[in-house]
Amino acid sequence: MSDLDMTTSTLLKLLLAASSFFGPGSASSHNPADTVFRNGSIYSIDGRSSKHEAMAITDGLITFLGSNSCVKPFIGPETAVFDLEGRRMAMPGLVDAHMHPISGGAALLKCNLNYQPLGLKAVLDHIQSCLDGEPEKSDQDWLEVLSMDWYTLAEDSGPITSKTLDVLKTQRPIVATSADRHTFWVNTAALKVSDITASTQSPPGGVVERLPGSLDPSGILQDAASGLLSGPAPATLQKDVESARAALKLLREQGVTTFQEAASSTRTAAVFEAVKKEGGLSARGFFDHLISAPNSTAEVAALVEEVVNATTQLNDPADLGPEPALKWHAVKIFVDGIIMYPANTGALIEPYFLPVGNTSVWAPNSEKWPEPYWSTEILAAVLEGLILKGIDAQIHVDGDMAVRTALDALQDFRDKHGDEYDYRVGLAHNEVTDPSDWPRFAELKADPIMSFQWAQASSVWMPNGLKNMGPVRSNYLEAWGDIARFGTRIIYGSDWPIDPLDEWLAIKVGVTRSGDPTNPNSPASQGAPYDGPGIPGLSLSREEAIRSITIESSRFLRADEHIGSLEVGKLADVIVLQANYFEVPDEEIARHVDHAGRREVIQFRMIYRQEPKKADLTAFLSLEHSGSLRPDSPRPPRLAAVHYVRAHQAADRKADEIEAVVDLDRGLVVKKDVVGTEYLAGLSTWEFDILVEKCKESSVLSERVAQFALPEGFEVVIEPWPYGGMDQPGGVRRYFQGLVYAVDTRSGNPDSNFYAFPLPIIPVMDFEKREIVRIDELATGGAGDDLVPAAPRTGAILDHCAPAEYVPELLPGGTRKDLKPLSVVQPEGPSFSIKDESLVEWQKWRFRVSFNPREGAVIHDVYYDDRSVLYRLSISEMTVPYADPRPPFHRKQAFDFGDGGIGHAVNNLTLGCDCLGVIKYFDGVLCTPEGKAEKTSRVICLHEQDNGIGWKHTNWRTGRAVSTRRRELVVQFIITLANYEYIFNYKFDQAGAINVETRATGIVSVVNIDAGKTAPWGTVVNPGALAQNHQHIFCVRIDPAIDGHENTVIQNESLPAGMDARTNPHGNLYEVRDTPLLTSAGVDACPENNRIFKIQNLAKKNPISGRPVGYKINPPPTQKVLANPGSTQAHRCLFAQHHLWVTKYRDGELYAAGEYPLSSKREAGGVADMVARNDDLLQQDVVLWSCFGLTHIPRVEDWPVMPVEIMELHISPVDFFTGNPAIDVPSGKDTTSELTSGCCTRPKL
Repeated sequence: MSDLDMTTSTLLKLLLAASSFFGPGSASSHNPADTVFRNGSIYSIDGRSSKHEAMAITDGLITFLGSNSCVKPFIGPETAVFDLEGRRMAMPGLVDAHMHPISGGAALLKCNLNYQPLGLKAVLDHIQSCLDGEPEKSDQDWLEVLSMDWYTLAEDSGPITSKTLDVLKTQRPIVATSADRHTFWVNTAALKVSDITASTQSPPGGVVERLPGSLDPSGILQDAASGLLSGPAPATLQKDVESARAALKLLREQGVTTFQEAASSTRTAAVFEAVKKEGGLSARGFFDHLISAPNSTAEVAALVEEVVNATTQLNDPADLGPEPALKWHAVKIFVDGIIMYPANTGALIEPYFLPVGNTSVWAPNSEKWPEPYWSTEILAAVLEGLILKGIDAQIHVDGDMAVRTALDALQDFRDKHGDEYDYRVGLAHNEVTDPSDWPRFAELKADPIMSFQWAQASSVWMPNGLKNMGPVRSNYLEAWGDIARFGTRIIYGSDWPIDPLDEWLAIKVGVTRSGDPTNPNSPASQGAPYDGPGIPGLSLSREEAIRSITIESSRFLRADEHIGSLEVGKLADVIVLQANYFEVPDEEIARHVDHAGRREVIQFRMIYRQEPKKADLTAFLSLEHSGSLRPDSPRPPRLAAVHYVRAHQAADRKADEIEAVVDLDRGLVVKKDVVGTEYLAGLSTWEFDILVEKCKESSVLSERVAQFALPEGFEVVIEPWPYGGMDQPGGVRRYFQGLVYAVDTRSGNPDSNFYAFPLPIIPVMDFEKREIVRIDELATGGAGDDLVPAAPRTGAILDHCAPAEYVPELLPGGTRKDLKPLSVVQPEGPSFSIKDESLVEWQKWRFRVSFNPREGAVIHDVYYDDRSVLYRLSISEMTVPYADPRPPFHRKQAFDFGDGGIGHAVNNLTLGCDCLGVIKYFDGVLCTPEGKAEKTSRVICLHEQDNGIGWKHTNWRTGRAVSTRRRELVVQFIITLANYEYIFNYKFDQAGAINVETRATGIVSVVNIDAGKTAPWGTVVNPGALAQNHQHIFCVRIDPAIDGHENTVIQNESLPAGMDARTNPHGNLYEVRDTPLLTSAGVDACPENNRIFKIQNLAKKNPISGRPVGYKINPPPTQKVLANPGSTQAHRCLFAQHHLWVTKYRDGELYAAGEYPLSSKREAGGVADMVARNDDLLQQDVVLWSCFGLTHIPRVEDWPVMPVEIMELHISPVDFFTGNPAIDVPSGKDTTSELTSGCCTRPKL
């Protein structure tokens, strides 16, 4: 199968014709070709813009262009024939005339902010993650941070100084470099070690910025001022070679076959010579020798001589051939800095506009009006000297004054020499140009080198960049289209790594002057305000754009006789596009290009429906409930939350945890956050798979297990577990651990119970390193023994253990034989109805059911008899802290919802087993690590159940009894988390009540204990197996809407009343006391006071009682967390310190223990922090968090699988209705019931 056949069919995916690219030798058109392309669109980009069907290549040269029929003579038995299938397009390789590949390659391998428009916190978090990822570095080692979006940072974060960086947990000197490499942000340590003080002067071509009202350096250095820094230490030659390799790999993937390095030195030459020597030079290199301005014209001759000597020594004098060459015949000159705000080091004809005081007014300010770094006189003299010696030039000109300076210098040369010399003088960037200078490019034969991507709407220009230019000058930005209209041929240069290298995005912008919302390299992918039109101005045609990066850039490099177009006799620099560039829609020009060269691996954790903001959704729901919803009614945006990890291939790079929100209707990323380094994003099951894999690969673990002398037929089982509270120095690390057991395989049954055979070791994996970093040894003693083992256990560790099976076929006595069937039969079907696979209607109840991978089943928009009761109901969190004081069990504490969500732990329910009767199942959708949707079937079941008598009364006078059954509608989901199962039921009854029931079952977690020992921190449930004491603490989140969203929470208690001759003369009165919770609070159950909590709508009164309508919550008075308040366990679950919390609603606050409990040291962003805001709660949108649980002292009866332990939260109406809402439930007799006889009948007397 050919390379073409093996490629996917994504649009414009670049495919190098490897068999024809850079082949050796000479050509002969009479012999069979090495390679033939046929049946496609071959765009030559010659002077006639010819198109062909077929092309033949021999010895690296093009030998034929023409039709499919005429290429046949060139096809021999050894010819590689590539079928372009009528849709692919072949074209010349791309020629990028301005880039910096060594620094670009280095950026791929270093701490890199990836050009993202991040706020200050996200930037600092990312830098801290880089620091944490290099624990071996000393305080003297510099950290270099690259590709920083300085404009977003400066505009969104207020004054930024060295002190801003000093908050990071390091003593290392830090320099963070803006993406345009003109602004450098350093910390105090960097200033100190570089001896940059108040007396340090700004160097020529650079600025040391000062603190307001002071000469002290602020920590911001512009342009050449970065040369004052004493670090980072220059990269070694080997490091630079590695960077060059990385750059060349990315160039290959982008289709770049020739590049110009726009600021080079002898070191650059050494690097690429080394790459060439090792055979890794996969693109032709042209290099601009960097020079600085002489002090006077008297020094010009010496400078020119130095340039001539250097370029002559470094240049490969041979003509371009199929083998890549290194060409040196040009210089690089910086005439100014950059015009971007707030750096403003570019030279302008008129002053920059700056804010006037603290107002929103921007006006010209001559205080910041830098001059060009070169005078016209000196620049003209240098250009003359170079051109006369046959040396070309590329001149950095950003501002309109710098552009004019360069053009004036070239005018001076032409005034002296006319058209006598064929020179190449490129003016690079031309960010802002004066219209009077537009025709001068053509008149003076100056080549404008443009980076089209800078015309996108971005943080460079919005909101302040355009204001900084002023209302007139902002119309003259990125004016390549205007310059081209005067006959000037535009040259393209990416200036990588100022931006991500994405040549096709740049071409798309050249044609449309707008970005691509679907391309992660485009600012438009960040959503508003960058997803609209870019900088106004004239565009290029598609042909002009593609010529700028092929034949025109080749002409500028004096290489157009050999490359830049597909013509017979030219070199076969060929790339193949997966579709015809000239036929795809404008918006698709830049899409689906392979970006693998970014050296990143994306793995997805969660993708799920992001709930709209409450204000948006309630407005929509009001229309729905009122019957006013129409097809054209406004709807909340359809959003998706996307959590993923961006893992870098470089071994010294820590992965980035990204949480984004995508607007599905617009196809835009509307939010993207990097998880801070003080947190760990929730785990994914594929990480546990890696833990198991690494345990199997670990020779250290294998050797340790071998010391236990396992019986024949036993194999090791690894049970992945979260690491628990982080106890390692050096910050948060992504550690996982494995509990180790052995399974007896001799039965041949894969469900044999391995928990009966625990091994006393725990391997710990550092996920970033993908290696087992240590093995924790466990104590196996009991009461009276040390908490830490004196020595690792060896020998036959399982000899005193015994099997304990639970699957029916392995039970020694089998299952019971005398149990008769009990069937739930609904001959007329269920009483519920389902619409839209989410809307449930049953017995006056109306609500919606959803599923997400963090919380499982969630109940929404709950109404009873057309009156609102709840906005949202969910299981928010649960924690299971263990009470074994022996290390490492002090950190054994799971957060089963927050550690990673319960999505992949949810059971696929089985008809007739998990739910009885007529069942409605709901499916869920999870995602694979690759980001593909993965349906998980039957994750929620909906069914009715009988729960005894609902209400009954017998009139003793007539003997008539009226009785109804208590029928409930149950929404159920079940999760399996390693050893434990949890069953969650939302139960709705006909009397308007909702009960939230949790059931714990499964297998208790056990550890190995020596024969004959017992322990106060657990129970021996099987020989050699100690079940540790622990708690299960749940938190249910209740978002009420009692006849509306403005509610008040009332603490209601029944208290003894004192004897009082007037009010309580007989002492039988007790007081019912209502106390409103006026501010957010954590409160507790008090059964001795019959304390309940009512949620009332004070604006709505019950017409019978006259009291506000409401519902009540009876918080189960279970034990709160028992760990010492000073312990890490207690700090991690502050939510478990009260039975009930009441907070004021905020969008996004869904999780009682906060967003990131995995391996936390303290709860952050949970209910305790919410309550600390001290929000007003009176008639507000309130949220209640009910916490209850089970203190589990295991018993032998819990083994091998424990019977369910049931806990229940009751949510019941209080003065909400005008009577018993279930009074109209029919009281019928079950005709299928029958009287049995025999032993179960009542004996006759």
